[in-house]
Amino acid sequence: MSKLYFAHIKDHESNTEFGAVYDGKVGMSKQFKHDTKGPHIEIVKTIVFSVVGKTFKEKKEYLRNLAIEFQREFSECGYMFESDLAVIQWWFSMEAKTYGLANEFRENGII
Repeated sequence: MSKLYFAHIKDHESNTEFGAVYDGKVGMSKQFKHDTKGPHIEIVKTIVFSVVGKTFKEKKEYLRNLAIEFQREFSECGYMFESDLAVIQWWFSMEAKTYGLANEFRENGII
């Protein structure tokens, strides 16, 4: 699977906000370009779903913080397709198993 990223997008013309998941390099997918076309569109935040760090401990902490950041942004974005949310939950589920965070993520409603 290619790299995933989440975008919180605000449409000032219709006064709506939404979140969506895209794949590939940030800002390069055809759907992202379509969703963000026009002067009335604001990209509030993007979150890249990847785990970075030099040690296992650093990567685990990065993943934990990424989950917190996503939950915060998701709660503010208005709406999101369930299929996009399912992709993100699947990604967090796979990574949580790798870094021993599955129970914590289940308890906090991430997966």
